[in-house]
Amino acid sequence: MNRSFISFSYGGKNIEEFNLIATIDGNRMQRNAYSSFDDLTTIYDALNGQFYWGTYYHTNNLSLTLSTDGMTQVELDNFRHWFMGGKAKELILSEHPNRAIMARVSDPPALKLLPFEKRVNMQI
Repeated sequence: MNRSFISFSYGGKNIEEFNLIATIDGNRMQRNAYSSFDDLTTIYDALNGQFYWGTYYHTNNLSLTLSTDGMTQVELDNFRHWFMGGKAKELILSEHPNRAIMARVSDPPALKLLPFEKRVNMQI
């Protein structure tokens, strides 16, 4: 909750486990308050106005920009594997830690990387 709007968990893993954090492009966060919808109505020739039956909600989309100040190839590979399409996982946004929704990745993540060299010791 202390990391509202910059953190979330997906499938039980916090985004910080991949050395990432959600950031905002520009100086304002822009997202829909909820999904788009259509009102179900009927117009009759004999009556004025229309009869309202209800509202149909479409699927909601959420786009997140993730940033890092240093990510290893192993963390990138783990991120790519965890955020594969085809599986619905539980999504919890930090601004609402008591709410969860099943979500799936609808588009492959687009990467913009600036690689740096860093020496690491690996046990093979």
